[in-house]
Amino acid sequence: MWTFLNSAFLWASAAALLPLMLHLLQRRRTVRVPFSTLRFLKLAEKKSTSRIRLENFLLWLLRTLLVLFLVLAFAGPVMRVTGLGHWAGASRRDIAIVLDDSASMHYESGFLKVWPAAVETAAALIQGLNPGDRVTLFLARENAVPLIEQPSGDFELALSLLRAQEPGSGGAHLKAAFRAACNSLKESGSREKEVYLLTDGQALSWSDFKNPETETNKTAAAGGSDTWKPDPQIALFTLLAGSENPENAYPVALDIDPLLVRAGQPAKIKTTIGFSGPARATSAALMVDDREAARRTVNPGEGARQEILFTLPPLDAGRHTLRIELPPDPLMVDDVFHAVVVAHDQLPVLVAGRPQDLFFLGRALNPGASYSSLDVRTVQPDALDAEHLADFACLFLCNAVPLSGQALVAVEQYIRNGGVAVLFPGDRGAPADYDAWSCLPAKPRAIRDQPPQDSTRLLRLLRPADPLFAGLHLPPGSTPALAVQRRLEFGPLEKEAETTIGMGDDAPFLLSRPFGRGRMLVCSVSADRAWSTLPLSPFFLPLVHRIALYGTGVSVGRLYVFPAPLQDVTDLFNAFPGDLNLVSPSGSMLPIRRIQDDKREVCVVENIVHSGIYRLASDNAPILAVNLPRAESDLTPLQPADLTSLPALSGLSLARSREALLLKVKEHRIGTPLAEVFLWLALLTSILESLLAARSVRRTARLSDHMTVEPSGRLRGSGAEAP
Repeated sequence: MWTFLNSAFLWASAAALLPLMLHLLQRRRTVRVPFSTLRFLKLAEKKSTSRIRLENFLLWLLRTLLVLFLVLAFAGPVMRVTGLGHWAGASRRDIAIVLDDSASMHYESGFLKVWPAAVETAAALIQGLNPGDRVTLFLARENAVPLIEQPSGDFELALSLLRAQEPGSGGAHLKAAFRAACNSLKESGSREKEVYLLTDGQALSWSDFKNPETETNKTAAAGGSDTWKPDPQIALFTLLAGSENPENAYPVALDIDPLLVRAGQPAKIKTTIGFSGPARATSAALMVDDREAARRTVNPGEGARQEILFTLPPLDAGRHTLRIELPPDPLMVDDVFHAVVVAHDQLPVLVAGRPQDLFFLGRALNPGASYSSLDVRTVQPDALDAEHLADFACLFLCNAVPLSGQALVAVEQYIRNGGVAVLFPGDRGAPADYDAWSCLPAKPRAIRDQPPQDSTRLLRLLRPADPLFAGLHLPPGSTPALAVQRRLEFGPLEKEAETTIGMGDDAPFLLSRPFGRGRMLVCSVSADRAWSTLPLSPFFLPLVHRIALYGTGVSVGRLYVFPAPLQDVTDLFNAFPGDLNLVSPSGSMLPIRRIQDDKREVCVVENIVHSGIYRLASDNAPILAVNLPRAESDLTPLQPADLTSLPALSGLSLARSREALLLKVKEHRIGTPLAEVFLWLALLTSILESLLAARSVRRTARLSDHMTVEPSGRLRGSGAEAP
């Protein structure tokens, strides 16, 4: 489609008639000369007439084209590439803007500020619309977030919504938002349609485009098929506002050894420092309760990640804040990694059983000769339903089956909410008494007496990497062996259950099953000498202590979490009665709600989106540490060649600055200017005309060139024989 920026110059195209008029006025005139014979003149005229006519026609054509090319060049011709049937500026258009709202959009380096650049580009696109045009606006997060879902002509609303946004704290899936943006223009009809993707250029956000099977699998799981493709009539533009060579250093994770921190005792903290882009030496500081406790130099060498160790100084009993802090870099939001650790004085453990059944287990948990890290409390099985189980780090059931229905419900609720329960069988319970339990790794089928010749059993760790056995050490030279007289025989394992310790080739010793947020452990022998020599084994004391410490480590909650729209914090607040409130790092109040889910009560809090320490409103105690997803810290940039080759983005126009993008938009909307092309054509035409005119002048026949006069007065044609 053609249009002209200065159409008034087209009137000058009438000048193209001048060469024709001049050629008509300059026709050859006949000169009459009396000669005795005209045969030689007629011969010369016949040979040159056809050549002269052709040369004159070509000269006229070149001169006409020269005038037309000059007129077109001054008229400003433009080639329209879209909007067939519309002139520039006359068509209506609908545009959809997708703004990357991931954490990597916080990147700032010198004059490069990614988020402001993207927002101002979106604002310029909206401000460049004409009355009658419409806009939709989407944020790309884990899911597409529509700010204006249907095309709207209210540009002031779009600008106010746009400028009210801030870069997020999570990841972004651009394909989901891109798809939503394209679908929002389905009802645009014959209007021109444009979609803009404004991002920093981080490759992670484009992973769904490169791996379409991910979205296909999600769609197939929902019972559909992924046959969607963007409308080919939609013009696609993207702005890669980030650095082409971004640099970033960030803490990846934080681990404490041991997981259970004892008051007054040091611990080890291991952290991993990641690098994106050129890896440079940096430093990392360990901050405890906002005070620097240690600092290490990090020299990445050739690796993209480097592990460093800190020594956590002895802490007082209570809750403490930790953070790994790096010097500021272009992406400052991930320079700090937060954690909340609880230093325990004594760990509350509840043991349910009759006194005669607790002789060995009670002394293993609390020897009494010295200060114990465990605060052990015992209770009769029939009084278990009166206990508030959430107050205890671990629950031991020693020959406590059968339980009352109310006690069984309380035990299962305790495990679902993050508790760890250990069941040792005994003579009080028959296999049928376990049928009502829904949390067991496997249902007991029988109590089997072991033949004397097959009583010796060697214990073997089948899952040595299980956190349950972290730090489990046996006395030197000891071999875990038991003399077994009686044991439980189990049926098939439940889903996700496993045997963690084996007893010979065909019998389990300790079964485990995750249940809700907690864990259920079942031993195949009793905790007294009636069924085996387990209480006399050197393996007994470290095993029960390790289980108790593991249970405490699970119940104290997580060191940190990642942002989520709805965060399950049951493991942190199941011991707090009544309504609670958290205070976010920004000072806003977040209520904790208790809801019933899957036959259990859970504590949830909404809008956990900012990184930092969340505190209990009542006493300002640090409760929850939130960190940005560390995948967002990998700023590996997207390669434009990979992007433009994707089928879903066919015809994509890519720019790295606002100015370049707006220029591409202008060329798309107005067209491709061709004035320079026509000037070059005019120059070429003038050269050809000059050459042809000079050649024509040189070859114009004169009478003296073709005729000679003999001394006798007779005329003779040049090169002809005399008559």
